[in-house]
Amino acid sequence: MRRLWINGLHAGMEGVGQGVYAQRLLAMFARHVESAVCEITVVMPEQQVARAAELLRPLHIEGRRLSQINNPLLRATDWNIRFFALPELREKGTIAFSPGSGWGLRTPRTLAMTYHDCIYRHFSAYMGRRFARAWLTRRAERFLRHAKTVFTESEHAARDIHQLLGIAQEKIAVIPAWLPPEYSVELAQAQREAVRQKYRLPDRYWLYVGGYDIRKNVEFMIRAYTEAQKRSPCPHWFSRAGSRRQSVDSLQCSWRA
Repeated sequence: MRRLWINGLHAGMEGVGQGVYAQRLLAMFARHVESAVCEITVVMPEQQVARAAELLRPLHIEGRRLSQINNPLLRATDWNIRFFALPELREKGTIAFSPGSGWGLRTPRTLAMTYHDCIYRHFSAYMGRRFARAWLTRRAERFLRHAKTVFTESEHAARDIHQLLGIAQEKIAVIPAWLPPEYSVELAQAQREAVRQKYRLPDRYWLYVGGYDIRKNVEFMIRAYTEAQKRSPCPHWFSRAGSRRQSVDSLQCSWRA
């Protein structure tokens, strides 16, 4: 039987899209593990294992030490280098899969990776003020070329990956983001009033759900809302969800169900 080894690092990234994606993807694997055509092993930082094992049973999970490097970007880099160097990933019949970007000094025998977007190529601020982030990002781009399959979530991202990173189109598979089964229109309608009362919301309001970094252009959204109020009878209550302290560097060893 073929074996699938999954990089579980990204499932510990709280408050960012890659973390939610990885958590939901692993939960999907757990739901369908009995019908899987391969043996699945998830390798993640040992601090995450106890909670993850409870949520992802019956997936096989292995814990490994996470570096204590203070810089989260370098900490993630150290983890990825060690994950991709695992000798099991060079065995015949083994597929290495990472639900987020990364790079290693050694290449798995068969590599599949999710590359969410090339947003940093459009906003130079994502490269930071120092050379380190740009250098690490370029290494991740070069490592991606070793992948047999590159998953992404939109046709726009697929075009960027092909045109900007030079990945062959036949290697790229677009799988749009999905809602897990616990989300439904019926459930949302049933909980609407309780949520409105909890957050003291009026009957009608605008709601923004997203991050606060440069690509979200939140300032423009607020100006547009102000202008719309002048032109039409818009709701006078503007609500936003999320934390303004979230960062693209966010990497914590805790698990959110």
